[in-house]
Amino acid sequence: MNSAFDSVAENYDATFTQTKIGKAQREIVWGYLESVLIDKDNLKILELNCGTGEDAVWFSKKGHTVLATDVS
Repeated sequence: MNSAFDSVAENYDATFTQTKIGKAQREIVWGYLESVLIDKDNLKILELNCGTGEDAVWFSKKGHTVLATDVS
C-alpha cells in the first residue's frame, strides 16, 4: 500500500500543486488564512494529511510552529 502512496506523492506537486488550479486554490486559502490569523503570532499548528507539505511550509514562513503528517 505504501508504494501506491509513494508514487502519487512523487508526482503530486507537478500534477496538481504547481498547476494553475493548484496555485489558485492555495492563493485563495492562504488569503483567507491571512485574514483570520492576522493578529496571531507563533501558533502551534497540527496539520493532518499534509501531502507534500506546501501549507506547512507556508505556515512556518509566517512564524508558526508546525507539526505535519501524512500517510504517504
